[in-house]
Amino acid sequence: MKLILFILLTMSTHAQRFDFVQKLQENFERNLTITTLDNGLKIMIYEKHDVPIVKTRIGFKVGSVDEHAGNFGCAHMLEHMLFKGNKVYGTKDLDKEGEITKAIETLAYKMDKENLLEHPNRTILKLYKKRMKKLVTKLNKVVIKSPYNPIYSQNGGKGLNAYTNTDNTVYIVNIPSNKLELWALLESSKFTNPVLRSYYPERDVVIEERRMRTDGSPRGQLWEQFMLSAYTAHNYRNPVIGFMSELQTLAKSTLTDFFNQYYAPNNATIVLVGDVYPKQAIPLIKKYFGSWQAKKEFPRTHITEPKQLGERHTVISSKAQPFFYNGYHIPKVNTLEGSALGLFAQTIAGGKSSIMYKKLVLEKQIAASVWAFAGAGGQRYSPLFMTGGSPKSPHTNKEVNDAIDQVLQSVFKDGISLDELNRVKRRYKSEYIYAMDSSDNIASLLLDNEMNLGTYKEIFNDLDRVLAITPKQLVDIAKKHLIKSNKTTATLETKK
Repeated sequence: MKLILFILLTMSTHAQRFDFVQKLQENFERNLTITTLDNGLKIMIYEKHDVPIVKTRIGFKVGSVDEHAGNFGCAHMLEHMLFKGNKVYGTKDLDKEGEITKAIETLAYKMDKENLLEHPNRTILKLYKKRMKKLVTKLNKVVIKSPYNPIYSQNGGKGLNAYTNTDNTVYIVNIPSNKLELWALLESSKFTNPVLRSYYPERDVVIEERRMRTDGSPRGQLWEQFMLSAYTAHNYRNPVIGFMSELQTLAKSTLTDFFNQYYAPNNATIVLVGDVYPKQAIPLIKKYFGSWQAKKEFPRTHITEPKQLGERHTVISSKAQPFFYNGYHIPKVNTLEGSALGLFAQTIAGGKSSIMYKKLVLEKQIAASVWAFAGAGGQRYSPLFMTGGSPKSPHTNKEVNDAIDQVLQSVFKDGISLDELNRVKRRYKSEYIYAMDSSDNIASLLLDNEMNLGTYKEIFNDLDRVLAITPKQLVDIAKKHLIKSNKTTATLETKK
């Protein structure tokens, strides 16, 4: 806390501002150790000995951006399947499980084949589903649904979880600092020797997840249609959960192929933050992960999104409150323009003192909410600058969207004052400082920047770029990209 107060007190002059970034980075790096095993597995350890807990992250550079027609949804599906255990954890009777699984896979093949017909026989499918239900009931008696949960819980582990996004898949658990070897044992078995058990029942779980979060959610539907409209070619258009028609017949063999393509040590990064000592941790990780075989290459998209030539509109109707998204294609976040647009979003819509909030929510009282954000889509490739909001009854999406455009045009014409920009920059600095006080934030920042942008140093490079931007530069960059021909709008209108 003394360090935080000292830094905040020394942020007044231009020279000290950049000295502040350097000191912040130097203090950060004193606690950071990075090494790479012979098989390419990168290990990042940040020491923070305030409590006897270690926040762990294992990230893989694979997400929906790495998918294509034929394997949509595989990255997210694998996230589910890799919690099923291996030949030791996850089963009460491996041989019996194998027999039942073989019967399920034979039946699933017939079901999928029937479903892929132009006119499936519903009577046959109903019979197959009845048989499948009986087989799954038998399987559930010999498999352990969540084999890792009780082991971690009995040993003080918490927060066992994972997530998949466009760029990455990340596995998370928080452990007592004296349980690091148990973590290494369990997590290495998760990735080096998994059994993708109960695949077809789990596929149904993911189908239901999609039904709830996308098909049954007006905002979920809007987001999917928005991304499909904004990206006409690049894989950021792919929904993370996959398309329903793909999921319904996604074969286990397709998932296995996807796992074999991307799950390798030289496509992974381990981050440990907390009460951990590199001299103890690195040998343990080497012991359990060192024999994991590297792969020569990982398939990546080569598609570049073509320049947008005109404004695009998508409208859906639903019995829900009105809402809308706007998106503009922008450069990657680790560029001067990318950093500037992140700063611009904070300047126009960051908090209740921002111009958008004051004009639309407080003064005109036409909006219930308004916001702006730079970096939607992902970090590995060029993302979107977004604005959006929801109208306050009886006002409409169009009124609020037009008012946002008026705010943008006003800022482009009148500029941003140095005082206003410095106010936003001070908030930026404070957010950086306090982020460094959270182990979870440190773990996420390290992993995201290292995997997606090539180096954790982008945490600090971004701040340097932001602090160097002048009011004129900021407005000029925003004017360049936030133009009508580069705009995609998706609107949710209330069905009457």
